[in-house]
Amino acid sequence: FEPVNVTDSTVTMRLTAQDGATIDIDYKLLKDNYLLNFDVKSQGMQKHLPSSLNSIQLAWHDRVSQHEKGFYFENMYSTLTYKKHDDDTKKLSENETEEESVTESVDWIAFKNQYFSSVLMAADPMQKVNVKSQQLEENSGYLKNYSADMAASFDASGTKTTKFQFYFGPNNYRLLQSMDNFKVSEFDNDLQDLVYLGWPIVKWINRFFTLYVFDFLTKLGLPMGVVLLLITLLIRVIVYVPTRKSFLSSAKMRVLKPKVDAIAAKYPKQEDAMKRQQETMSLYSQYGVSPMGGCLPMLIQMPVLVAMFNFVPNAIELRQKSFLWADDLSTYDSIISWNTNIWGLGNHLSLFCLLFCATNLLYSIMTMKQQRETMSGEQAQQMKMMQWMMMLMPLFFFFMFNKYSAGLNYFYFISLLLGALTMWYLRKTTDDKKLLAKLEANYQANKNNPNKKPSGLAARLEALQKQQEEMLKRQQEIQQRRQH
Repeated sequence: FEPVNVTDSTVTMRLTAQDGATIDIDYKLLKDNYLLNFDVKSQGMQKHLPSSLNSIQLAWHDRVSQHEKGFYFENMYSTLTYKKHDDDTKKLSENETEEESVTESVDWIAFKNQYFSSVLMAADPMQKVNVKSQQLEENSGYLKNYSADMAASFDASGTKTTKFQFYFGPNNYRLLQSMDNFKVSEFDNDLQDLVYLGWPIVKWINRFFTLYVFDFLTKLGLPMGVVLLLITLLIRVIVYVPTRKSFLSSAKMRVLKPKVDAIAAKYPKQEDAMKRQQETMSLYSQYGVSPMGGCLPMLIQMPVLVAMFNFVPNAIELRQKSFLWADDLSTYDSIISWNTNIWGLGNHLSLFCLLFCATNLLYSIMTMKQQRETMSGEQAQQMKMMQWMMMLMPLFFFFMFNKYSAGLNYFYFISLLLGALTMWYLRKTTDDKKLLAKLEANYQANKNNPNKKPSGLAARLEALQKQQEEMLKRQQEIQQRRQH
């Protein structure tokens, strides 16, 4: 091939036969974005190529360099990715060597790093695609060897041009989304799928909440640490009402604990556990208390916390942005480092990770104290194992998150700190005597209402109790018949 038609943004690589027939590969850089178009076309090559030829084979290989400070974290978010035609995006293993032969047609193939990607797109879906990702060793300066082999449609007569497009650029969700404005295909490429936002529910939270808030705050020119702080504050404001309802539900159970203990003393035997539970639920129902009310904030918060777990490591806006002692929020902040790797820990200590785990421990202690105030002696014994797990969880998180990004650890630290402060504030502002008086008023109102019946869990336990009593009655009748 020889270069012809060379300009500052175009070049044609031409292969010429002795009779003047040619194969041209035209390259064109699109201005002000990260795209490179290239077309493959032939002229007069029919006599040199078999008439049955309708495709060309492409082989693409790359050794992916390590660009970020932490090998583990960057490697975890670097993966060979491809999109099936009219289907979802698929990816090879992030941590192991994997090879796959794709039977379906493929719209594009991406050699993806954590924050940058090289993507090969075709106007007509590619066939016979074989992709491989080979994991490389740490400290080699590289992450993986990527390779892709594929077949693309080709018209040897030269009537139709084979069109391709390369994207070489950052994994920025909005930027990747805008690349469809310059597509060479008739279908949307959906390159934004390269920025993994989580599984369905979590993805929608990131797609329609986190991204919009993050974009708005980023455009204000605020430091990235302040952006994450404001997002955390907004999330805490959103969940404050259900959090308060949850705390009040626990507080109601706390002030009713003497009555629950009296029921436990009334039914001390294990075989009376169903009666004890039924009467306890009936008591809660009469006083207008929902034992399940404490679960609501966790059900609301958990998808948001998981959403941020997926969003922060993929936000290129955090790359090389410093905040406080962290010189780069996209990777770990090491306050102490050493030369040799320690299994499960690495070669450093992350201060934001330590703060996150310490705050997690504080939050767990406050939560367990709140739970113990509502439990009877037997329930407290049953919960001991769960409480030990809650105490050990911060230690598990320390070994897990020490290699994670400072931005993610910072978010969880602030979130748990605000959660602990909210719990402390609600405890200080709750008057147990007034709350008990209000519950007694509920009890009197329900007591004077002959139509008031147990509902929810109390009603289900009552129905279950009746079923058990019926079963016992039938068994006794059967035994009496056998004896006679």
